[in-house]
Amino acid sequence: MKKRIAIALILPCSLMCHLLYAEEVYHHGPKSLPSPPPPVPSFIPNGLYVTVSGGTSYLESQRSIADEVYNGAGIVSYDWGFNAGVSLGKQVGPWRFEAQITYLYNDMDKVFDIDQGNQQEGVWYGVNALRDFPINEHWIPYAGFGLGGITMNSDFGDYNVWSDAASGSSGVVTSENTSGSAFAYQTIVGIGYQPIPEIRLLAEVRHIGSTKFTNWTQNGSSLDTYYNNTLFNLGLSYYFDGAPKHKRTPPPPPADQALFYVSVSGGASYLQEQMSTSKDGVVGVNTTFDMGYNVGASIGLKYNNWRTELQFTYLSDEMDKVDDIAQGNKVSGNWYGLNLLHDFPTGSAWIPYAGLGVGLVNMETKYDDSVYVQTSSMTSEMVSMDNETDTSVAYQGIVGVGFQASESMRFFAEYRHLRAPEMKSSVLTTTDDYEYDLETAYQNNLFNIGMSYTFGM
Repeated sequence: MKKRIAIALILPCSLMCHLLYAEEVYHHGPKSLPSPPPPVPSFIPNGLYVTVSGGTSYLESQRSIADEVYNGAGIVSYDWGFNAGVSLGKQVGPWRFEAQITYLYNDMDKVFDIDQGNQQEGVWYGVNALRDFPINEHWIPYAGFGLGGITMNSDFGDYNVWSDAASGSSGVVTSENTSGSAFAYQTIVGIGYQPIPEIRLLAEVRHIGSTKFTNWTQNGSSLDTYYNNTLFNLGLSYYFDGAPKHKRTPPPPPADQALFYVSVSGGASYLQEQMSTSKDGVVGVNTTFDMGYNVGASIGLKYNNWRTELQFTYLSDEMDKVDDIAQGNKVSGNWYGLNLLHDFPTGSAWIPYAGLGVGLVNMETKYDDSVYVQTSSMTSEMVSMDNETDTSVAYQGIVGVGFQASESMRFFAEYRHLRAPEMKSSVLTTTDDYEYDLETAYQNNLFNIGMSYTFGM
């Protein structure tokens, strides 16, 4: 009896619920389940990648405090420097995890407002975690954080100044070349542009900071300081699993059709040692240089496997020593040239090339200080060297290899040797107040990476 009563109650209730649901569907349609979270966009590749990057760096002024002798202090300011590095990582959805190493270089500007010819260089090594925030299939902002360490070396080729915090006095001291290491961290923000699945171009800002570390010694006293460097970089990532599974060889341009292209490039430069001599042989100046940098752009015309282009390049190199005396001076200027290049197709996306260029270099030598030079009597003499500007005919040889990422876009790495047979400068000796005209050859080696875009493909 109880079972029959329960069935009699349940059946009408069930029927009523079905009727109410049918009316709801009739008026409003069926209710859908909550939408699942959006998947990670399929255009973000997963897997291993490698990144190369580099750019300029701004090292903040350092106040170094001695813990032992003299209670000394030194305020050191720096010129803009450069950095270059490589990372190996793995992309997992929108997250990236990578190991990174970066070389850092900055010339010292002043110690207590005294010009310096010294430098600080070192290495950052760490691991980063980054998060991508894709806007669409091409533009991908990102942010991240890294932990690791830095090892810095201060190269003191000159005398430097110190101050005694207790007495308020100051003096000139010699400083040894020393190294220091410390725990470090970095923050990263940037944006990537992904033209194809296996390639991503990067522009980013990184700030590297450190805990307190001992970096150099003044008169036997260890100095503690902090390291804060801001890096402004461009880079390129290659995803090993991002390429299509089938072999892809971009088609060549139509035969007998000339196509315009533009390219940008930049990298490190190594200006070879210069021996400047006067025609009478009385004065000779031997100058060595630190690694510098260069940036440039070209516009050209491509016809089958030949390319001809107009090119502009800015060059900057800091002097290291003049006759073994450390300097804080600089050589900078421009190259304007016409290049002729030939591509050597390999049947793949990799295209080696070689070429020659002829044009002009316009170089300015900026002297902040007087320098010592060696005379014909093998003695050193203080001379005054004015800021000099000279223009000379120059030529360059070019070898490189390009990667054809798409029909229109090519990435390349190249070496250029730029030479001007004769550049002129002058010195004014302090003893006999006589001006000597000097001549030297300009030879610069450029190690660059870049990209080009061809119109009409």
